[in-house]
Amino acid sequence: MGGLDGTGTKLLASWFQAVTPRTAGFNTLDYAAMETPTTVMTITLMLVGGGPSSTAGGIKVTTLIVLILATLAFFRRQERLNIFGRSLGVDEIMKVLALTSLSLFLVLIGLFLVSLTYRGDFLDLLFEVTSAFGTVGLSRGATGELDEFGRIFIIVIMFVGRLGPLTLGFFLAKRSMPRVRYPDGRVYLG
Repeated sequence: MGGLDGTGTKLLASWFQAVTPRTAGFNTLDYAAMETPTTVMTITLMLVGGGPSSTAGGIKVTTLIVLILATLAFFRRQERLNIFGRSLGVDEIMKVLALTSLSLFLVLIGLFLVSLTYRGDFLDLLFEVTSAFGTVGLSRGATGELDEFGRIFIIVIMFVGRLGPLTLGFFLAKRSMPRVRYPDGRVYLG
């Protein structure tokens, strides 16, 4: 943004560049020329996406907020997650964890598979895969350099990102009642 004239123009460009990675796919600046911190912030915005009732891709803002609040509740040793005068049950928190886990898993697997044949910059590839998952449409130019396998997998990531990992998970999952109930156990973490 150093080439832009005036503080107002820079603020407007900053605002636009913060909104567009969440769903629009428009750009007024060259993403390939952006510095690494700006690129990482844009990748984060594409991964999160927009609001739950919008057409934006990503995990959605509400999912991120519930994930953060659930983490804070864990560190405060709270047994229930209360937000805005409401209490979120374990099922809702499990959906958030499942959606976030599936989304990160999809991006990481996509990044791995596409990187098998791509020989360019890693950050460019991460940008492309995250943009595909978030169905954003932004690019740093790496998609054009992918081979057939890479392009097909980018298409698959876009399809799953548009459909939604949780929707796909619900479609594939089968509810089954356990025939045996085991005693509670403890998992030691960290």
